Order: sequence, then structure tokens, then C-alpha cells
Amino acid sequence: MTVDEEASTARVEAFRAELRDDAPWVATVTPRLTWSVASGTPGWIQAWAEVRSAGEVVRIDGADSVLVPWPLSPLSPGEQTTVSVRVCSTEGAMTPWSEPLELTAVAGVEWVARPIALPEPDAVARPGRFRRAFDVDRPVRRALLHYTALGVVEMAVNGSAVDDTVLAPGWTSYRQRLTFETADVTALLSTGENLISARLGGGWWTEEYHVLTVPKRHYGAQPRLMAQLEIVYQDGGRDIVATDAGWAATPDPALTASGIYAGERFDARMFDDAWTQPGFDASAWPAASEAAEDLPVPTPRMSPPVRRIETRAVESVAQAPSGECSSTSARISSAACGSECGASAAPCCRSGMPRCSTRATWRCGRCAGPRPQTSTCSPATARRPGNLGSRSTDSVTPASRAGRVTSIRPTSRL
Repeated sequence: MTVDEEASTARVEAFRAELRDDAPWVATVTPRLTWSVASGTPGWIQAWAEVRSAGEVVRIDGADSVLVPWPLSPLSPGEQTTVSVRVCSTEGAMTPWSEPLELTAVAGVEWVARPIALPEPDAVARPGRFRRAFDVDRPVRRALLHYTALGVVEMAVNGSAVDDTVLAPGWTSYRQRLTFETADVTALLSTGENLISARLGGGWWTEEYHVLTVPKRHYGAQPRLMAQLEIVYQDGGRDIVATDAGWAATPDPALTASGIYAGERFDARMFDDAWTQPGFDASAWPAASEAAEDLPVPTPRMSPPVRRIETRAVESVAQAPSGECSSTSARISSAACGSECGASAAPCCRSGMPRCSTRATWRCGRCAGPRPQTSTCSPATARRPGNLGSRSTDSVTPASRAGRVTSIRPTSRL
């Protein structure tokens, strides 16, 4: 193959910055770059590469193409840019410039948000609803929402989810490192009144852990929320809407209990989304409590978050004499089981829970017998693993309605 023929078939693919290829956010002002080259030439070897951004071009000699140190001028905190790369082989064949990779440096965010919590929780690890109305009076150029929690949280702007993450911001050693998420919410804002809202659960922060000991909470008894919306207007003006005592908060009437291992207690009769919309009358809601927490400065997420990967319909519903129902999906999700399998009818020897017909990693807590992914509900209330609770989510409602079980799987370890 001639050099020209080799060049015509070679191209840069799988170009990313740092460890994420799912979003433009980079957790450093000097992100490392990784790329690969697809070529029809056997034994294609890189001789050098060029990286281009904002009119600056730098050549990198050698075959390195994995986590290559940032060769350009450091980005400024919050700076947006695009970067491209092209590669030359040892035979002199040059690839075209890659598609531009969009980057935004979210390192160095100046946090003004305060941790907030329910003012008077009526139970330990109480899930809550939080909201704050604000006005937008002129055209917006960009609006970024940075948020984190001591617990797990789902954020929305004007009733629309800000992203597709699940169990955000994940589990860290909270006293040493607290990770925050970033979402571009520019398209969700409108002129006039807007509303930012959050559903907050305890997650790992309030979970009871034990290894041959009495279960106890190692971190805290109530979840906390930190968030700040940074708005940049077309005229150059800026606003920040941050968590403080100006937010309204109330215990979630539908989601009354939430846990990573215990799942969730969910009353479908009390569920509504009206409170996430502008114009909702929240005058009866008390002000959120600013929580005194000695926390590290939050740092940006470095790896992809947990996301839903598949939704599976409930295959069967069984009702006990007590009126409680159990709904079971056809196969165990890969988040809960080491193999995708169906559950046999054979019950667990002591607990009565059904056994999984093949080897699984999620086992019965009483006799270590594997069990299928299930959720149970009574005619009026549902007990379910959920978005703010355990590793699987569903939208099970009262037994008279059809339910669905959603499988999720971490795309990286937290």
C-alpha cells in the first residue's frame, strides 16, 4: 500500500480527555488526552501527533497516545474550548484532523453553596424535597449547575431532570473527598420565573454498615445537599443561585424511607411532580436548615457516573394473604447478579425467598441462598428499590397497576 493509500484509510477515533468520553467536563485545567487510530494497514505505528486548540498547534513526537500530558496552554477554570488531533505514521501517512472534542474545565469552581438539610426531619435518614424559585430577566449565554450531596440526589430545573445520572454523586470517603456533578441547564431556563428542585436521600451517607458487629451509621444521620447554579448572561452579567436558608424544604410525602441496602418505602398515592414546577404554592414549606458540616472542598467527577442501561418489564406478580404483592423481573440485572439469569421456583431453605437457578452474587441475607431481583407492594403503598435507594430502580405503583423494574450498572467504580 502506498503512503497516499495508507493515509486515505487511516483516521483518528475514540478521542477523549482524561477518563470521560460521555461529557465535556474535565476535572483539571491540563487534561490528559487519549486517542486511537483506525487503519487498514497492518502494523500501523504512530511516529508523531499534533494537537490543536484555539489556534494553538503543538507537535508531540513518539508513539504515545494514552493519557498524553496536556501539551497546550493550561485552561482557565470554567473555560470552554475544542481540541483536535491528527497523527502521522512511521511511513509518513497523515490522518485528517479528528472531530473537535468539546471540553469545559470544571476544576477550580468557587463554592459559595452551603450544605442544607430538612429543618425538622421526622425520622432518621429522612428523604426530602427542596426547591428554590429565581428570576431570569435577560438572555442567557450559558448556565451550569454544580451539585453534590451527603447522600444521593436527583436535580431538576423547571420540572426537567438536569441529567441522566443515578445515585449521584456516588460514594466517597466524605470527610476526605466529596465529588460534585456538573450539568448544562441552559436549555431548561426561560425568561421570567424559574425553579430548581431536588429530591434527596441518604444513600451511603446514612446507611448502616456492619461486619460481624451491630449495624451503625458511620457518616451521618440526615442527608445534606449542596448546589449552585451559575448563570452567564449574553451581556456578560452573572448570577449564582446557591443552596442556603433561602431554599424551602419538606419531608417527601411519597418517599418515606430510603436506603442503599434496604431499598425504599414509597407511597404511590402521595406522588406528584407539581412541586418541581414554577408557580407551585410552597408557602407552607419551612426554610431549609443550613447544616454545620466540616467538609472538604468538592472536586469534579473524574469518571463516568452510574446510569440506567436497560428497563425490563415485570414478568409476574404474586399476592400474599396479607395483601402484600411481590413483582419479579424475568432476569436479574447485572448490577445485582453476576450472571443474567431467571429465578427458579425453589424457595430459600429458611427465608422462603425464591432461589436463583444459577450462580449469583446477590444472596439471601438469612441463608446465603441467591435470590432474584424483586420489589414488593401493598394495594396502597409500594416498597421498592429506587433511584435514591438500592442499586436497582423501578416504578412500581399499587398492585392494580403494571410495574416496571429498571436495571442499572455502574460504568466505573466510584
